[in-house]
Amino acid sequence: MKPINFGRALYYPHIFPQDRRWLRTAALYQDGLARIVPRNFMATEYDRHGSIDILRDFEALQTAGFIDDEYPDHVL
Repeated sequence: MKPINFGRALYYPHIFPQDRRWLRTAALYQDGLARIVPRNFMATEYDRHGSIDILRDFEALQTAGFIDDEYPDHVL
């Protein structure tokens, strides 16, 4: 049986994941995630309303290179 390659996914419309299970499932099936982030984006407590576990998972995946930031400068 040939493995299915799902490639990279775009996380949209939020900047931070809203569900830890979704994030972990994406890590199992996707080659990586990208998110659209304004160039001078500064995270606030409002943006990080999720649990500390989601934030830890997100930061670990970002450090590992699984989550990339895409800047919309070229289309503005």
